[in-house]
Amino acid sequence: MSYSVQQLANLAKVSVRTLHYYDQVGLLSPARTQGNGYRHYEEPELLRLQQILFFRELDFSIEKIKRILSSPRFDMKTALNDQRGLIQLKRNRLDGLINTIDKTIKKINKETTMQDEELYGNFSKEEIGAKAAYILTRS
Repeated sequence: MSYSVQQLANLAKVSVRTLHYYDQVGLLSPARTQGNGYRHYEEPELLRLQQILFFRELDFSIEKIKRILSSPRFDMKTALNDQRGLIQLKRNRLDGLINTIDKTIKKINKETTMQDEELYGNFSKEEIGAKAAYILTRS
């Protein structure tokens, strides 16, 4: 199935401007452009956009995403597994932050005690950063 830029923007929940920008910087080009300038996207572009959005969710810059996706060693299955692992780490970190908030509220309400170190234990993005750096070195 072929999608116009507006249809793809609606489908992926991004702006038309974002898709135009991705085309402008060479990150996501349409499968074809009609004589009237209308862009059309097909399955390969939909999958590439999904990759872009996963990497953006993981705070990768446009430049890094472009480098990864243009690498001759890029493999979508490997990328999806890497992204899944990074998102799982991010989720675990966010769950820890929620737990810290809950414990801090209980501390403020004098319902429990809390060690000072526990106030800051889940703010580090070090593990996620290390895995992301490893992914970049493979690209």
